[in-house]
Amino acid sequence: MLASPDGMDHDDGDVVVDVVALRSQVAGLVRLNTGLNAQIARLVEENTRLQGLVLMLQTRLHQDSSNSSLPPSSDRFPGSGSPRQRSLRRASGRHPGGQEGHPGTTLRQVAHPDLVIDQFPVTCGACGEGLDATGAHDQAKVVVRQVFDLPEPRLVVTEYRLHQRVCGACGAKTSAPDPAGVTAPVQYGPRLAGAVVFEHEYQVTSQRRAAQGVAGFSGVTPSVGTVANMQARTAERLAGFVDTVKHQLVEAPVIGADETGLNVDQQLVWAHVYRDETRTLIEVHPKRGQEAMHAIGVLDDFEGVVVHDALRSYDSFDQHEDDQLCAAHLLRELQAVTDVYQAHPGEFGDPDLPVDWIWSQQVADAILAIKQACDQAEDHRCPAEVLAKQSYLIKSAAWISLGAGWQGPPEALGRKHLALARRITSRLHNYLLFATDARVPFDNNGAERDLRMAKLRMKVSGGLRTISGAKRYTRIRSYLSTCMKNSIDVITALANAYQYRPYIPAPG
Repeated sequence: MLASPDGMDHDDGDVVVDVVALRSQVAGLVRLNTGLNAQIARLVEENTRLQGLVLMLQTRLHQDSSNSSLPPSSDRFPGSGSPRQRSLRRASGRHPGGQEGHPGTTLRQVAHPDLVIDQFPVTCGACGEGLDATGAHDQAKVVVRQVFDLPEPRLVVTEYRLHQRVCGACGAKTSAPDPAGVTAPVQYGPRLAGAVVFEHEYQVTSQRRAAQGVAGFSGVTPSVGTVANMQARTAERLAGFVDTVKHQLVEAPVIGADETGLNVDQQLVWAHVYRDETRTLIEVHPKRGQEAMHAIGVLDDFEGVVVHDALRSYDSFDQHEDDQLCAAHLLRELQAVTDVYQAHPGEFGDPDLPVDWIWSQQVADAILAIKQACDQAEDHRCPAEVLAKQSYLIKSAAWISLGAGWQGPPEALGRKHLALARRITSRLHNYLLFATDARVPFDNNGAERDLRMAKLRMKVSGGLRTISGAKRYTRIRSYLSTCMKNSIDVITALANAYQYRPYIPAPG
């Protein structure tokens, strides 16, 4: 017989159940199950987060200038593990190289050369007999060859003799005044200074290499200190140019604006550019956003169209509600989305739609169709029926990506894609302003080109030492860019600026 917990005797064959212990065990299993469920939920959440992080890192690894804001200079060479080089342009069907009707730049012979050297044959080409230099020759058979080359490097030294004269009336002595800009017993002239600044600022070389470069065609090597002084004086004498260009840009109907980071004294500052097809203004400021824009002072009074890349700070200027957002920048963002979907076929999207349909690709194709229609139109405006059709395709694709049935990438990358789709639906009129206003460009590539040399400066030197040096650099770059846009010889323009006579672009 067995004694049970309830005090009753049972036969050996009876099953004895410890209810208290069983309840305790069940409670323990429930707690364990609850804990495991919570742990599984945490692991699922962590796994989703890590999947999103891996996807984000993979996306960054495959970023280049075609699907991000990275400059073309950052693209890696093709090879193992490197992304394929590509372009967002669609095939035009034309052969590469110069097209029919393109003006050539072939070197042409001149009618009046500086030096003529006559060459006569010495021996007969048929029998080998010597030919008399005084003998007859056929002038009609003269073949002309011309060589264009630089003269031997040599500086031209100009001496100014400042004479003194005595007044016959009062006996006072009067000396001749210094010529303009000539204040020292010995100094370099403005054209040499222009060449030095050209080598240093335009060719993006160090001060020492700029001096060495000038030595190649002048025969003298200025010191590093002289190069620095020439740069500082040139920048100082461009103050009037900067004020004039800033005023002209405020009055312009359409300008492009952009900003990029610079390393100055091991700190991040920002180079801001405002430009049009004939003028460039680049200013340096410690900030990127509204504070810098107000300090520079172009956008405060500007009432035209600003082309930019959707930085929120530009939206703080109420008069710029009809700005043009850079469509090329949008195409790169859309390409980045397309790359993710193509790299993970079938993982994302809507099960009710074709697997190979990608919303970002439809948007990009529609935008390029609008641009093509503008390029082909005589007035460079998109026909209304084409604009309406392609706008509908853009909106519908973005709306689908925002719908409940659409499954995008997880975590931060998915949120980034959603933000892009929302921006397209809410600001499509800003992306398509170019389609109805022929004055407005499709993209902001001009502003990016104006800033590209600043990025090259960072790549070459690693940074600038002082903020004052950065301001001198951007002022000279503004001047060089403006001169190039107006087909002005930059060395001559720099020489004139050194003499307080900078080139000023025409208003309008």
